[in-house]
Amino acid sequence: MNQILSQEDIERFHLNGYVRLESAFDRTLTHRVMTYIWEILEQRYGFDREDPSTWNRPTKGLIKTLQANRDLWNIGDQKITYAITQLLGPSWKSPTHWGTLLHTMPESPDMWNIPTGWHWDSDPLEIINGKEGLFIFIFLSHVLPQGGGTLILEGAHKLLLRYHRRGVEAKGGHNTFFKAHPWLVDLRNNTGPMNERVARLMKQNAEIENIKVRVVELTGELGDAVLCHPLIVHARSQNASKVPRFMLAKRIWREQA
Repeated sequence: MNQILSQEDIERFHLNGYVRLESAFDRTLTHRVMTYIWEILEQRYGFDREDPSTWNRPTKGLIKTLQANRDLWNIGDQKITYAITQLLGPSWKSPTHWGTLLHTMPESPDMWNIPTGWHWDSDPLEIINGKEGLFIFIFLSHVLPQGGGTLILEGAHKLLLRYHRRGVEAKGGHNTFFKAHPWLVDLRNNTGPMNERVARLMKQNAEIENIKVRVVELTGELGDAVLCHPLIVHARSQNASKVPRFMLAKRIWREQA
C-alpha cells in the first residue's frame, strides 16, 4: 500500500484531530460534480451563476438530487483510499457516494467573526467503546479565508473523550462540555470583547488540562480534503467572500468484527 500520509501526518491527526490532504480527489471528476451542481441550481432553483442576487433562493431537495448523480460515487481515487486505510486499517467500507453538500452563499456581515454554534455529531461513548471512523470534508470549490469554510476546534476531540471517560458528559451532553472551562464557555457564548474574539480563540493557542485547543478555519482548493476525527468539534462560518462555498461532508466507519 502506498504511504500517502507521513508518520508526522498521522501523529498530527491523532494530536490535533485532523490532517489536510491536497488533491485527495480526482480534480477532473470533482470539477464535473461542481458543474453538475450549478446546472441543478440553475435549472431547478433559478440560480444564475453570474448574478449573485439569485444565489440565496431556497434549495429544498438539493442534497437528494445530488446524491443520485453517479459522479458523486466515483470522485474517490487511490490517494484518498490509501490515506483512509492508513488511518483506519483495511476494514472500512467504500461509500456509495462521497457526502452531503455543504454550501454557503456570500453574506455581508459587518465583520467576519467566530460563531457560537459549536457541536459534534458522533456519539463519544461509541468511540470510547471501540468504534473507529473519520469525518471527511471535501472541497468542491476554492474556499478562501473567511469564505464560509467549516471551522473546527483543534485538539477538542481529546478533551471530549477525557470528559466522557470521567462521566462528566454522561447526562449533560453538549451543554456540559461547553461549561467545563472558561475558554469553552467563551467559545459557545462569547464572554469576551467581540472585536477580540478571533485573536483570542483562533490566533492564540489555549491549553485546557494540558491539551492545546484552537479554532481552525478549513480552506483549500478543489479536490482537497481534510480528514478529521469523528468527534471533531465544528461550526458553520460566515462567507464574507464574493463567491459561493461548496464542500462535501462524509463519515467513514471501520467495520467492526
